[in-house]
Amino acid sequence: MTAVPGVPSSPRGSGYVDGLTGVRALAALWVFAHHLNAIVGPRVVRISLPGIDVDVTPLLTCGWVGVDIFFVLSGFLLTRQLLDACESGDARGVNRRFLLHRVLRVYPAYLAQIAVLAALAWVAAGAPPAWLRHLPLHLVMLQSVTPASEPAINGVYWTLTAEFWFYLLLPFVVAALHAAARRSEAALGRRALAVYLGAILLMVAYRGATVRAAAADPALSLEWTSRQLPATIDVFAAGMLAAVGSRFIARGAIALPRGASGAMLAGGLAGIVWMLYVMHERFREFWAGGALFLSWHAVTALFAALMILGISLDGRLSRAAFANAPARYLGEASYSIYLWHLPAALWVATVLPPASGEARYVAAAFAAALLASLASYHAVERPVLRRRGLVERRLLGLAGG
Repeated sequence: MTAVPGVPSSPRGSGYVDGLTGVRALAALWVFAHHLNAIVGPRVVRISLPGIDVDVTPLLTCGWVGVDIFFVLSGFLLTRQLLDACESGDARGVNRRFLLHRVLRVYPAYLAQIAVLAALAWVAAGAPPAWLRHLPLHLVMLQSVTPASEPAINGVYWTLTAEFWFYLLLPFVVAALHAAARRSEAALGRRALAVYLGAILLMVAYRGATVRAAAADPALSLEWTSRQLPATIDVFAAGMLAAVGSRFIARGAIALPRGASGAMLAGGLAGIVWMLYVMHERFREFWAGGALFLSWHAVTALFAALMILGISLDGRLSRAAFANAPARYLGEASYSIYLWHLPAALWVATVLPPASGEARYVAAAFAAALLASLASYHAVERPVLRRRGLVERRLLGLAGG
């Protein structure tokens, strides 16, 4: 899969099931709905049915939770892949292949989009876009390291910086997990829990430090600091913990009752939705740097990890919700959807302002974003994915790997 968010590819093996592709569609479309709502202008959104009147506003205003789902999914899938690979090959070769795989998965569609956006901006203005000065940081996936460069080209690119730092860190963590697994499954479980708790401590220490720094310097943005990897490492770690749990389940070390897959999926999704309502009601406390600022993403990530673990068990509910053909197709294209939805929606707003008709704008923005996304998927992503194995073998051969 690709968590970009986020961006594992759709790997087969390691107990992979189609529902883990389909859930990527949920994550990408959730972020898309959040951005459409923000562009139109936040307002109360209610669903009225006979005998039921539900305020669904938090599902839109807090729809950035799709990024958390992407991050958890990255931690889950990539940890399982690397653990399995470490058991069947030399660690050095495994890590080379892993990092090359990540680069070939993320960069093609990303660079293609930057080229298209630069060309369109240049033609429209008759001069090079001012954001070209930020291009060097973007080329090495460091766009999020300064508040100015982070949103310069595409506001969703910050997740790619977090993802790539996680990719660089993950092989070292998995090596430690693998060393424990060679001793016993119990040792692996203890080390996985220690890794997760360590990530929580790092996140709390970092977020606490940024709150104190922001109090001393009002110009420091908590929104920007909370997008750096130390602030999100616990979200990835929740996926890693679930990956170890899935290994125990697959090997019979943990016995689950019938229907556990559906219960985990439903419980995890319900927990995520509950956390969105909590955030919606208490967002001022969150951005004031209170306890919610330190805990909301961590708790939400655990619910997301529960949901993903349930999906990985491939139960009936999971297959119905996420393994159907439309969900799988949109899940395969989710990286391109994630990259293109915001630029497309912002462009449509310039030619068809939401004030002239919100329903028309939303329909046009959705159509434009989907068209651009699927063009990217079919013209860039799929051709590269089909040839990636050959490219990897050739590059690793040249590098002696």
